[in-house]
Amino acid sequence: MKRILIILCLSTITLVHSQSKQSLDTTADFKNSIGFEIGYNQAYLKDINFSPLNYTGGGILYSLMYTHQIPEGIGIFNVDVDFSAGTIGTDANDFFDSSYTLVNAEISYLRKIYSIEDTWSFFLGGQYNTYAQEIDADEVEATSYLAAHGIGAKALATYRVNAKHRFNTSVVIPVVQILVRPPFNGENVSTQQKIDNGEFLNVLFSGDIATFDAYFALDWKLNYQYELSSKVDLTATYLLRYQNVSGFNKLTQLHNQLSVVLLLKF
Repeated sequence: MKRILIILCLSTITLVHSQSKQSLDTTADFKNSIGFEIGYNQAYLKDINFSPLNYTGGGILYSLMYTHQIPEGIGIFNVDVDFSAGTIGTDANDFFDSSYTLVNAEISYLRKIYSIEDTWSFFLGGQYNTYAQEIDADEVEATSYLAAHGIGAKALATYRVNAKHRFNTSVVIPVVQILVRPPFNGENVSTQQKIDNGEFLNVLFSGDIATFDAYFALDWKLNYQYELSSKVDLTATYLLRYQNVSGFNKLTQLHNQLSVVLLLKF
């Protein structure tokens, strides 16, 4: 896993520092955009709090996003909300098949720090993120969940091939989080009672402050964007999400997401 992360980081750095001799205008002719995304999320995970087995599976991904570009392209404000639900299982036995649900919401602001020959643009900034997922195996009365809320560092590089074609890649690394994990496996009666009493948010945010020693995560995204018209873009997106929770209820998981986005510009 460490080798995979190192290769991805090196690939991103190489992409960021590549140069083009083309001269094109990178200033967008729109200020706002709304994106509607649909795709597939493939999950690989091992949650000791849930089971000692390795699980794989997937489900449909839906997303809604809003982007505001600061005049002259000097900054980008973005809001993105994702939802995915599906089934995960293990090779040991179909009896252990479980359902999973995840929600991810993020708000980020990036500032342009450098550009190369009006073709490459580089941005750096911060992001607030809320991530929550639940795994539930009704057959064996086992459940587990993960929630993380906090701020992280985000970097973005965009490359405009011509007026209709554009690539961009981004990396997000959480820095300080409120980490929420269940105290043990099985049906937690106390937690369920709080949820039944309408204290869902209390459960969702009742965690401990965590940094890299307790929780490490990485989101790496690669987009290809094609301009269908002056008001509509079509984007193909790949996202790799890695998360690792240390401690007695250790969790390690990897998500691969492939999706298409219809982007309306105004």
